[in-house]
Amino acid sequence: MIFQAIKTENTIMLKIGKDVWNLNRHDDVDRFDKVAILLKKKKLKEIESEYQKVKKDIVTFSNNKFTVKQNRLHLKSDKQPMPPALSEKLKAMMKAKTDYVPLIRFWKKLKKNPNPESIKELYTFMQATKIPITNDGDLLCEKGAKQLENGKLVDCHSGQYDNSIGKTVTFKGEIDLDRGKTCADSGLHVASPDYVRQWYKDNSIVQVVINPADVASVPLEENAGKMRVRAYTVIGFAPTKPITAPVGEIVDLVDYTKPNALKKLTSKEIIKLIQDKFNVTLSDKSKSKKRILAQAMQIIKGAK
Repeated sequence: MIFQAIKTENTIMLKIGKDVWNLNRHDDVDRFDKVAILLKKKKLKEIESEYQKVKKDIVTFSNNKFTVKQNRLHLKSDKQPMPPALSEKLKAMMKAKTDYVPLIRFWKKLKKNPNPESIKELYTFMQATKIPITNDGDLLCEKGAKQLENGKLVDCHSGQYDNSIGKTVTFKGEIDLDRGKTCADSGLHVASPDYVRQWYKDNSIVQVVINPADVASVPLEENAGKMRVRAYTVIGFAPTKPITAPVGEIVDLVDYTKPNALKKLTSKEIIKLIQDKFNVTLSDKSKSKKRILAQAMQIIKGAK
């Protein structure tokens, strides 16, 4: 067995035979400390045993949907490994038997991103800033918007981009990919709910979805809150309470400007949607979905 090790304060890189095992203290402090102690005592067989446990765990949880190469998680028949933070989250969700399909959809989109740094750092940034994803694997962010006298919503920075509900906004020029610049002029900015509600509390706040492939630059500081993207779609006003779950419920993504979309919801879901979006409580005394739907559409039209 060929065995090599490189250790820093927060990382350990081990070469075990043909495999490479990278450990990061922030990902799993207990395992990191355990391996660090074994390494200090030169207990190589115990380290190899620990590594084999990790490989077995991944294969057990994967349901044959993934493969493990050099301790990196891959989709079946996919040569590109997942970033460590995404791999750990996926394993945790599989172990807890929670629905991880949105995360798979997220990864399939993210790996098409032309910026390698965005692929590597985006999910770590999302975890730090509590940015959720949708069932389709897109990012669910927020953005401050300015309402003009005619009721039209535009971006607060330039006032040139139409941020009306249902609009897809695209940046045509070249985007500055420098991760050290959080306020670059080139590119479109979107942010976490905490960031937007701190800086744009006196403005309208809209909810936007972003394809992971369109994230141009992730800031160096994980708590910076905002990032630059190539495109986003405005799906509605932000809910009264920000979504904190890792995956946003589908009811939060309904195009509620269309009556046919609302008809697919139950009466309770319509009431919840209007409460979250407009902070208005509908009366359900009649228990008539038709009447509740009519009330909802009246509120929506009045907000346009």
